[in-house]
Amino acid sequence: MNMEANGSDIVTVIAAVADDNGNIKRLNNYFIRFEIEGEGVILGGEDVMANPRPVQWGTAPVLVKSTTTPGKIKIRASVLIEGKQMPASEAIEIETHPVIYPLIFDVAEENAAVKMVREKSVDKVRDEDCAREVKKLQMELNQYKLKEVEQQQTDFGEKR
Repeated sequence: MNMEANGSDIVTVIAAVADDNGNIKRLNNYFIRFEIEGEGVILGGEDVMANPRPVQWGTAPVLVKSTTTPGKIKIRASVLIEGKQMPASEAIEIETHPVIYPLIFDVAEENAAVKMVREKSVDKVRDEDCAREVKKLQMELNQYKLKEVEQQQTDFGEKR
């Protein structure tokens, strides 16, 4: 079936880890990272283990949603940790076609909502990074205070 550029058409793209002969390697513990270009959006992210996605029984699926603009969607799948002995990355292109029936929602409003959701997810990542940095600095401060107390104990003859 053709994928329509209606902003809600979804297709499942499945990446399979295979050897040189095309046999799917069922027993592996790779993670697959998906990258997308063009008129599509990957549904889900790290928070729901959708991208990067752990390989299960040799395959890793991802859901791709169309935008409201017809065009090409290029999806690239690659293993999270690349190397000479690791599987090579590969890409697939999907063509989205114009809608047959007129859309009954405001495209601009929908795009603004999608942009807001994306910005919130970026803000969430920034907040998590800041929280990690605060914890790290608190641990360093605690270490400094501990060394200061040890020095005070040494100065007062408590510690030898």
